[in-house]
Amino acid sequence: MGFLDGVQRAYATFNRLNASEKDAMWDAVTANPNNAFILKAAKEEAEGWARTLAGTFTDGLPADQVQARYQASIHNGPADAARHCYWSALLASKLTYNEAMRVVFTHEFNQIDSAVAQDQLEARMDLHNDRIGLEIGTRNKGASDLDLRDAVMKALFSGQLRFIDPKTSTLVPTRSLVPSI
Repeated sequence: MGFLDGVQRAYATFNRLNASEKDAMWDAVTANPNNAFILKAAKEEAEGWARTLAGTFTDGLPADQVQARYQASIHNGPADAARHCYWSALLASKLTYNEAMRVVFTHEFNQIDSAVAQDQLEARMDLHNDRIGLEIGTRNKGASDLDLRDAVMKALFSGQLRFIDPKTSTLVPTRSLVPSI
């Protein structure tokens, strides 16, 4: 991918944001233009890591079970909880706390204000996991991505993160990467 392709993708991503999200991103980038690269890299890193987590512990399972487990983890499951936490931790470790907090919370607060019950539950889950990530990143300013991932995994396995139990439609503590399906 060339430079122009990267700029076009970034512009398309920016245009999909709502007005509040655009304001938060714009403020972070105008405060320090390097923040644009931090925001983009953090999003891509967290999404890639979550995809890896969602595919763990599937060796030997039939393909349909692998796909079902992957989907249950990546959407409102343990990998989704880890993604939000890690993304927030990455931002808080590299940006000011206020910049990171505004970026990660802007989208979720808009979801809570205008959403149906399931979306509100998802937004509450995301806000909780984002808050834990902000704490991790703030405590570990300048930490390596590996150190932040380790801290997120400790939070996940100790039950500090939350995901939506599909059977009860409630937020429950994470204790495993294997979602309940």
